[in-house]
Amino acid sequence: MMIEAGRKRIVRGFRRERNDWEVLIKDHHEGYITWRSSRGISACSPTTPTEKAL
Repeated sequence: MMIEAGRKRIVRGFRRERNDWEVLIKDHHEGYITWRSSRGISACSPTTPTEKAL
């Protein structure tokens, strides 16, 4: 939450780079794919349609 022009403003959907994360607990919850597979997939493909255009 921020105060802007005397009113509160809530910002959602803020993405941080993985290096800026405060905590990362690998394999904390059961997933559909392994951590290693996840990293391989994200390295090969953009995360949003907008990034495909770049």
